Amino acid sequence: MIDNRAVNILSRWKQQCPGEASLDEVVRVVSAYLSDLCREIPRGGSHLFVIHSTVFEQLGLFDGNGQFTISHHNKRVKKAVIKDILTAIDTLEMIRKVDRE
Repeated sequence: MIDNRAVNILSRWKQQCPGEASLDEVVRVVSAYLSDLCREIPRGGSHLFVIHSTVFEQLGLFDGNGQFTISHHNKRVKKAVIKDILTAIDTLEMIRKVDRE
């Protein structure tokens, strides 16, 4: 079951992508929706996770390499990273929808 707070955060982001988000919110959403694709970067400093999927790669997403890095500055995550998270989640939701049909 997906965390209700993650659902609410994602819903708010989809309505209007914020200029930045707290690291706590980002971790909550990534844990709920992208945990299977997430690899932690040990001692990565401000770079926490790499999200990668061969599906993203096949679709040419995220500069064609199918991955993006989640980084922060002072525990705040920038809009570009939030947009990448939204793209990844939307893509996975679309694929699941097609698989069900």
